[in-house]
Parts: sequence; C-alpha cells; structure tokens
Amino acid sequence: QPAGGRSIDAADYPKEKTPYAMRSCAYHVEKAQEVGASCQAFMELLLAGDFPWARLRQAQKLLRLQKPTRKKREPQRRPSQRFT
Repeated sequence: QPAGGRSIDAADYPKEKTPYAMRSCAYHVEKAQEVGASCQAFMELLLAGDFPWARLRQAQKLLRLQKPTRKKREPQRRPSQRFT
C-alpha cells in the first residue's frame, strides 16, 4: 500500500453490510433477483462492462425503488372532531 493510501478490511464491517460496503456487483445482482427476473436482467446489463463501479449508484437506486417512500398516514380529522 502506498503512503497515504486506503486500507479497507472487510472483516471490520458487519456481515450483512460487507458486500454493500465493498462495492460487490454480485451482491446487487442477487438483490435484484429477489425483486424479479426483469430487475435482475436490467441489473446485469447495468453493471456489465469494464468499470461497473461507475454505475453502482444507479444500481443502488434501482433496488431502492421497491421500498415504500413514506409511512401511511392517518386520515386527517376535521376541527370539530378533534376534541370529541
């Protein structure tokens, strides 16, 4: 390692976070397979090539599309119903 270079030890991360932190393309393809076959095919196409890490953020965004964006809200009450 050159002076001032980075030294990353995969053992320092929790097991479930290691593939994400180490920028594993195979991890993202496996997660896409859990979503569906078409998502997996798109992920493989997205991460294909000589330098797939350049598109890793897009891969992470693609996986986040399946998660709900916000919590369900309770229906809002009219002012006359608030104190009853």
